[in-house]
Amino acid sequence: NRRIEYDFGDRAIALSGISGIRGEVTGKMYLTSAAGERPTVVLLHGRHGSCATSGTPATRWPCAPSQVNVRSYQGYEGTGRALASHGYNVLSIAANAVNSNDNQLALDYGAKARGQLILDTLEMLEKANAGAPVAFDDISWPDAEGAVTTTTRTLDDALVYATTRRDAPAAAAGVTASALVGRFDLDRVGIMGHSRGGEGATSAVTLNQAKEDPFGIVSVLPLAPVDFGRMTVPDVPMAVFLPYCDGDVSNQQGQHMIDDSRHAFGDEVMR
Repeated sequence: NRRIEYDFGDRAIALSGISGIRGEVTGKMYLTSAAGERPTVVLLHGRHGSCATSGTPATRWPCAPSQVNVRSYQGYEGTGRALASHGYNVLSIAANAVNSNDNQLALDYGAKARGQLILDTLEMLEKANAGAPVAFDDISWPDAEGAVTTTTRTLDDALVYATTRRDAPAAAAGVTASALVGRFDLDRVGIMGHSRGGEGATSAVTLNQAKEDPFGIVSVLPLAPVDFGRMTVPDVPMAVFLPYCDGDVSNQQGQHMIDDSRHAFGDEVMR
């Protein structure tokens, strides 16, 4: 199995439902050694701190030069390795830009932004899997004179860039965009989100079902999720893990995801 980080930049994509804010397209891949297209799993972390400070406050996002980007997506190392050893390709993705702006600027506390980030990641994988060009424009904040800088990074650039940032580990040798061609089965996709990411995962399911050509999301696992929007999830098997000793989502609101969905539709999926 191989592990590789990718980083298209801190402001590589516009955040859905958070007007005027751009966020990162960053994460870590855990690639199985099994041949051919393999089932794909996307993991989304919760609402943790985005920037570790040494005295300089960040302007929401990205982190200030004196701060360190807290890469919460690296926290699923054990999960990623275990799933890869069982034949899955896994991506653990970053959502610090959403975390830095959700409460202040999003009516839904960032649920749509997180859900769309999952779909944007799957769209990136769809292109990579087909050998099509993948690129994002990392657009800087305007400087004092109002000028912006745009850096376009391809997937190969993103794989290299992740290794050059001061707080990122070295990449696995030999992993390039060409090595990802024909590796991802996007008709068999599972998604897991923790806390705010759990609601983001359910949001991804509903956004996906509105697509003309949806991805094959076949399972969703909200882990200790919030459920501010009371979204219902049709046609997709779902297992909710409640946070018994969470101390944060202490009202167990994630159980609504099961209760609200199971009587809302005529489907027969497992919940």
